[in-house]
Amino acid sequence: MPLANPKNPQNANGRYLENPDGSFSQDLIVYTLKTTSLAAGGSAQSTAQINSDSDFFAQKAMFWADVAGTVNAQPLVNIQLVDAASGKQLLTAPTPMYLLAGTGELPWVLPMVRKWDANSQIQMTFTNFSSATTYANIYFAFAGVRRYLA
Repeated sequence: MPLANPKNPQNANGRYLENPDGSFSQDLIVYTLKTTSLAAGGSAQSTAQINSDSDFFAQKAMFWADVAGTVNAQPLVNIQLVDAASGKQLLTAPTPMYLLAGTGELPWVLPMVRKWDANSQIQMTFTNFSSATTYANIYFAFAGVRRYLA
């Protein structure tokens, strides 16, 4: 295990791989949760597996939904978000998706960076509260940084 760099107190335990200049070895990554054919009143679950070589720091959230190929800007879909490693629900109740994410053109900036540990899972339940609409595809994505482990 590499020695902790005194210039970088965020790495005091030597957990992260550092570059010679003391910066972290990291990269951009997007984890996407997806469901298809979500019928009126239906529910579906999706899971994203965090890479085993890096922790994930989510910074932004985005969604995209379509009904038969036509983009739907405010889908009538609630989500429930769970950190599967800890079992912690990150929402106090199922919440309309468009309140928690923006579009790819204007993503929602999370109020604080959310860390998921390496090899953990993001788990999401989608629930269609429309009485008449079936969504062909729904994508919910977290964009952020993957910080490589030492």
